[in-house]
Amino acid sequence: MLIHPWDAALDDQEWREWVASTDRFGMLVVNNLDPAEAPIVVPTHFTVAAEDAGSEPALLIHLARPNPVEHRERVIGYLGQRDRGLDAGAATQQRRRLDAIGDWEAPRDQTRRDRS
Repeated sequence: MLIHPWDAALDDQEWREWVASTDRFGMLVVNNLDPAEAPIVVPTHFTVAAEDAGSEPALLIHLARPNPVEHRERVIGYLGQRDRGLDAGAATQQRRRLDAIGDWEAPRDQTRRDRS
C-alpha cells in the first residue's frame, strides 16, 4: 500500500498505540470497478495479527461473499414473520428476483479452461 511520507506513522510504536486506543473499527475503501464512479467504502471491524519474530505487523479483516439465493430466502422469511406495512410486497419482489436468478452455483475458477 502506498503511504506518503506526510501520512506515515513516525515509527511502529505510534501506529500500535493508536490502534490499541481505538475500538478496532474503521473504513475499508477500494476502487470502484467503474473508474467514473466513487470508491466503495465499507465500515469494517479489524483485529491485530499476532506477530511472530521477524514477521511484519498486520491488521486482519474478514470478507465474505454471501450466497445470493440463501440471502434472499432469509429475507423473504424475515419479511413473512414480521408482516408489517410493505413486507408482503417486498417479499414478492424478492421471490421474483429468485426466479430470475435460478439455481445458484458457486463461480467457477476463471483460471481453469475447458480443453476440447
